[in-house]
Amino acid sequence: MNEQSIAEATLELARDGVPAGATLRSVQMIVGPMRGIDPQFMHLAWQALGQADVALMVCVLPWTLQCAACGRRWEQSELAERCDCGSAKVTPIGGNELELHSIEIDD
Repeated sequence: MNEQSIAEATLELARDGVPAGATLRSVQMIVGPMRGIDPQFMHLAWQALGQADVALMVCVLPWTLQCAACGRRWEQSELAERCDCGSAKVTPIGGNELELHSIEIDD
């Protein structure tokens, strides 16, 4: 499961940012659509790590697309095959993001 290894790596990175004596309370991730990460599976993987006291928030970004014919750039939740102008020359821009965006701690 892709999500399990990502959950493990994310937890390790988050713990590295927690000062001695503090407690990790939440982790926020930003994920691009090319990663194919299912937030529900990510939460299951997180629970499997025994992190019931640490909230996980997964923000999946929309696709950013650009039309080579008309230059239009737009965002949408699904990968488009055609632009509104009718062209099939649609290219995804970015989408490979995988970021530990923030952590929340208690002192």
